[in-house]
Amino acid sequence: MQKIISCWCLCWAALTVQASEFSLALSDNTLSFDYVGATQNGTLEFNLGGLHHSENGDMASLGFHVAQRTHPNAQGLVGLKAVGLLIDDQNSAAMALGGSFKAALPLIDQLYWGAHAWYAPSVVSFNRIKNFRDAGAQLSYRLLNNAALFVAYREVQVRDDNGWDREVFKGTQTGIELTF
Repeated sequence: MQKIISCWCLCWAALTVQASEFSLALSDNTLSFDYVGATQNGTLEFNLGGLHHSENGDMASLGFHVAQRTHPNAQGLVGLKAVGLLIDDQNSAAMALGGSFKAALPLIDQLYWGAHAWYAPSVVSFNRIKNFRDAGAQLSYRLLNNAALFVAYREVQVRDDNGWDREVFKGTQTGIELTF
């Protein structure tokens, strides 16, 4: 029954989407993607994301956040996301709070910079992990109105039951971002 309700909620959310953004990023060992959809009024957005590291494990996320444009070329958002992790064939989960921003550089409208940070303390981290951290920065160049290339630095870490910090991913990625 939970699966049916979850599927229905995702389908309902997809039907109310007005604008969407899809990004795909690669490095030597990773593939990550993010899909962001905004509701018709444009303030509530949902996010579906994933990250695969060939050696360190996998991560999937589903989040909801509130977004606001502070300027035609600047946007900030805050919200929460549920994160599922598969590390060393062990499942873990966390509920992270955080946000991000993106803004155009003043003299070059096609060049954007941004950053994100998500954190889940031990009270909302489950199974093998005590906390979850995902932070990064990005520089993108808008080739077209609806397409950009980017380079990003990202760190995704968890603290396990033994108190050790484990990296899911740490490094640079390059990718493409499509808006439709």
